[in-house]
Amino acid sequence: MLGYSALDVLNRATPADFSDAAELADRAYALSLEFDTVIAAGFPTLIFKAARGIEDIYPLTYTCKDGSRMPAVVSVTSLRDSHGAIIGYLLISTDNTERQKSELKQAVRDKQLSAEVLAQTADLKRFRSAMDATGEAIFLIDAQTLKYTEVNATACRMLGYSRDALLQLGATQISCFSAARLHKTYQSLIAGSNEEAVLETMLARKDGTLVDVEIYRQAQGCEGDWTIVSVVRDITERKRAQGEILRLNSDLEVRVLERTAQLQKANAELEAFGYSVSHDLRSPLNSIDGFTTLLERAVGASLDDKARHYLHRIRAGTRQMSILIEAMLTLSKLSRAPLHLQEVDLSAICHQVEDELKERDPDRRVSIHIQEGMLVHGDPSLLLSVMCNLIGNAWKFTSKKESAEVAFACELSPEGLSVYSVKDNGAGFDMAYADKLFGTFERLHSPADFSGTGIGLAIVQRIVARHGGKIWAQSLEGDGATFSFTLGGLSLASALC
Repeated sequence: MLGYSALDVLNRATPADFSDAAELADRAYALSLEFDTVIAAGFPTLIFKAARGIEDIYPLTYTCKDGSRMPAVVSVTSLRDSHGAIIGYLLISTDNTERQKSELKQAVRDKQLSAEVLAQTADLKRFRSAMDATGEAIFLIDAQTLKYTEVNATACRMLGYSRDALLQLGATQISCFSAARLHKTYQSLIAGSNEEAVLETMLARKDGTLVDVEIYRQAQGCEGDWTIVSVVRDITERKRAQGEILRLNSDLEVRVLERTAQLQKANAELEAFGYSVSHDLRSPLNSIDGFTTLLERAVGASLDDKARHYLHRIRAGTRQMSILIEAMLTLSKLSRAPLHLQEVDLSAICHQVEDELKERDPDRRVSIHIQEGMLVHGDPSLLLSVMCNLIGNAWKFTSKKESAEVAFACELSPEGLSVYSVKDNGAGFDMAYADKLFGTFERLHSPADFSGTGIGLAIVQRIVARHGGKIWAQSLEGDGATFSFTLGGLSLASALC
């Protein structure tokens, strides 16, 4: 137990040599007082009582050979010869470590239990005080007799009874439910069911009027006796407000239907107006274009370069106006047409756009890198328009680069959203004007440098928004641009609304 060998201690040491010196000193002092004599701290302290024939058992702490300490219980008995003379002492030491741990744990448990008892006593006092201070009515009901065992001041005010009068009554006198129904409900609560723990009902006041209430009920048991705790809230104002809300909602539904009908009519009129304007504008444009063509054929040979330039400018203007009209109609349709959602392979769409661009402009040498396997949920025709505009812009704005590069890829944002990006090394733009990018007919470059209507990005922004996403751009003038967008988790139902 102590780690010493027999050779370490035989004829070399006494138990006092590896006993706690402070404990020996304390024991010597206590024995000196008890027997009114001076006792030296050491081995005599250990055997003092046994030497006088007194049974002696006491706690002691040993220092082991490795320096650790071991608590023990020591029993000391004197050994005598046949004449009664002491010839030695028998010290039996028992390891007291586990017992000390157990006693310590028990002391901790006792302290915790005492604290819990004090806390529960304080809780009871606070509960009784809080019952009368709370703004909600509290009823304690005997589950067997249905009589009130306690009520608070709010309950008395709510029903118009004194406390003593309420305690003489029972739940059946003020409730709208029968005794059988209450017994069944209370037994259900005692069994642990919460089905009727909360309900709205009415209680009868002393003057015979009824009050709308919301009741929260809970069963509390103690030694086989069950008490139902009912916390009751007056909801008269809430009921009145609910009635008013129902009335307002009914009126609102009527107004929504009326406004929806008006909006549908306005949309139909707007669509008709758009087509009418388109037709009315295109007719004179077609006339201008046609007559300028005939004029050029008729007198083209006699025109000087300046006059021929004027005719070309007129025809180019009519064509540009026609393109703008078509773009306006396209933008208008995007706001009204329903989405046809399905799984769409954005990578395949981009390859389709790439092939069309290369076929239309075979002399261009553009390196286009498209990440494969980008599947999304959306309207295929609208997403085709998005990629046509974005990749088409990248193709256009890299036209002045000897080594043009365009890339389309997807990566996850820190929030876990898929972010799709079209990146090029083209002309770029000044970020100070980035807020104009997605406006209608807004252009950041001169038409002489790059052609276009200034409506493509407005179309892209509207399509992305209808898919529940957003679009933004990053650029450095002269060093390319990156257009990034997300597509929200749009469901078929929400897309058609």
